[in-house]
Amino acid sequence: MVFRVEFAKSWRRKKGCLRFLVWVILISVVTKGTRVPLGCVVNQTGEVRYDYKSSVVANEYIVLFEGYYPEPKRDVFVSEALSGSHVPSWEVIPRNNPARQFPSDFSLIR
Repeated sequence: MVFRVEFAKSWRRKKGCLRFLVWVILISVVTKGTRVPLGCVVNQTGEVRYDYKSSVVANEYIVLFEGYYPEPKRDVFVSEALSGSHVPSWEVIPRNNPARQFPSDFSLIR
């Protein structure tokens, strides 16, 4: 009896997958001749171009952490690490972007 129930459940799942596969094939055959299938944006050229510039910023450094921490905790880590150093003055550069509220794995110092 258990075998029959399990077989019936398995067969229903397989029928559901088969129906889904038939629908996918049917939709792809029907929409094959359309210019923009199902409202998607089609990139005709197949290439992506990026325009950016980079430059070295004097006396600014990236401090990497081995985990993601909120800004106050990262500031404490940097402060403790640099308190015993011979660096006369330094400051953590605040980030002015929407991602500032999330934990990060780096800080910027100057």
